[in-house]
Amino acid sequence: MVLASPLWGALSSGCSGFGLGDTGLVADDSSSVSIPRDCRGAPVCITQVAPDWGLPAGGTGVEISGWGFTDTPSVFFGSFPIDTVTSFGDDRLVITTPASSVEAQIDVTVVSASGEYTAYDAFTYTSDEPEGDSDADSDADSDSDSDSDTDVTPTGMIGGAVELSYLAYACPDIFGLSDQLQFGVAAVFHAPVSDSWYDDLPTQGSCDTAWSASPPASSYDDFGQWAYLSTGSKSLSLQRQSIDGQPYYIASGLEQGDLVKNASWDLSVPDGDVEVEDVLRTTSGFDSISPAALANDCSGVFAARIAQSGASFTWAPTGTSDEFILWLQFYDPSTGGQIGELICNAEDNGGATLPSSMLSAYPKNSWVVVNMWRRQVSSAVNPADGHTYESASVIGLVGTGTLK
Repeated sequence: MVLASPLWGALSSGCSGFGLGDTGLVADDSSSVSIPRDCRGAPVCITQVAPDWGLPAGGTGVEISGWGFTDTPSVFFGSFPIDTVTSFGDDRLVITTPASSVEAQIDVTVVSASGEYTAYDAFTYTSDEPEGDSDADSDADSDSDSDSDTDVTPTGMIGGAVELSYLAYACPDIFGLSDQLQFGVAAVFHAPVSDSWYDDLPTQGSCDTAWSASPPASSYDDFGQWAYLSTGSKSLSLQRQSIDGQPYYIASGLEQGDLVKNASWDLSVPDGDVEVEDVLRTTSGFDSISPAALANDCSGVFAARIAQSGASFTWAPTGTSDEFILWLQFYDPSTGGQIGELICNAEDNGGATLPSSMLSAYPKNSWVVVNMWRRQVSSAVNPADGHTYESASVIGLVGTGTLK
């Protein structure tokens, strides 16, 4: 069983696995600032403070990303409480820095109804811009001038796609996998087409009995040896590989620390004149899954009861994503052959009940593979040619159950 995604064949080639017991369903985050932490299973976490420096006079606008920023959170810079905190959901806060009498690194703390988290030495008060940022303003001006000369009207045509997949397989053995966690990133580039890579799912709030995804382009462009995805100080290198005679760009040897959640990623292809900001967005994970037995390892495979009269699934997300995908694949237990599937596109609100009219088409005691994914679909325009580059990021669980 593989993801029904046009890029999944490439993602499978670049996967790197880590034990589910080492990661939990929500893996550790990396950040663009050096914040020592272990957020595994934490109800509150700070994953990014941006910018991570400002003048002692204060007045710097700072965005704090993470999860668990529920209700009306409080923010502290060191021991100093921030008077005004603007919330953009449970995963993003914006504040203005207070003045500081000294130049120093300080801790940033978020206290919410979910708990408390401190990012140590997360912000620096300094009169001198940190090394590497000294040309930020001039670069911005230069970019602005350059953009005014090179920006073109968006064409509405699609020039490529990027996909990130981070999936925990409860029992990898039955899928022929050696590791429970499969993490991959892949990209392709092609002549502009009018069709989207990601209009393959049912509309939100509906289900379908088949998911057949096919790429909108039949051949891909070779843009040299490397492409890069970056967010903050994290950069992933995607190397060109030939698959069925076509050039794919794949990140190999990924580790769990390479996943920066709740972040926007930029795409750069030096030999392809592609520089696209905010092309990919990642979300955080989820926990408190029900039925809980979906996450059983191989010793308890297919133990979860999936009700034929209307299966209900719940989860506890941190933040929100565009879509929550429930993809059920049904198998004959006597032969192991697949007998059907059901794909539903739900709101990421913590729960969904699937239609009994569709589930009743499959016999009771059928084995069921249950995919629970948070999927974020994004796109951005390449200012060099006006073409749009699309993306999808998926984080989720592949579990098992039995139809009852």
